[in-house]
Amino acid sequence: SIGYFAFEGCASLTSVSIGKGVRNIGDALLFGCPSLTAITVDPLNGFFSSVDGVLFDKAQKTLLKYPDGRAGSYVIPEGVTNFGLAFAGSIGLSSVTIPASVSYVGYFAGCTNLTTAYFRGDAPGYGKGASPFQDSPLLTIYYLAGATGWSQTFANRPTMLWLPQVQT
Repeated sequence: SIGYFAFEGCASLTSVSIGKGVRNIGDALLFGCPSLTAITVDPLNGFFSSVDGVLFDKAQKTLLKYPDGRAGSYVIPEGVTNFGLAFAGSIGLSSVTIPASVSYVGYFAGCTNLTTAYFRGDAPGYGKGASPFQDSPLLTIYYLAGATGWSQTFANRPTMLWLPQVQT
């Protein structure tokens, strides 16, 4: 087991490898690790997996942790249904694409550089109280034509119709 808040605030930590015997991981694992760019999981681990340095449950339905030190854009894989606090502390994240399979948006706490969020499906739910994007003051949310539940704002952030270019 890896306990709650394990490795919290380890500013110099750049990568983590999770062995095949790890069965439990506590919440807020690797929170506040601004140099972390990759998390790998032994392929024989029966509970967790990693794809391109991002931590998931074994079935890859739940995104557990996006490394805080990664900068730029990230596309959450189709099929992911939940990501909770996976992006908390990801100060370098500038853009995220959220698949239609996500019906509930987790919190992007500390994502001060997040400027665009692309949603491939209907407007998802989110927690009561604070906006999941409260730390992203420059964020604009984009949604696809035909998706339902969208209005001029979502979670106190402006929205716009997303017209992605057709690839030929």
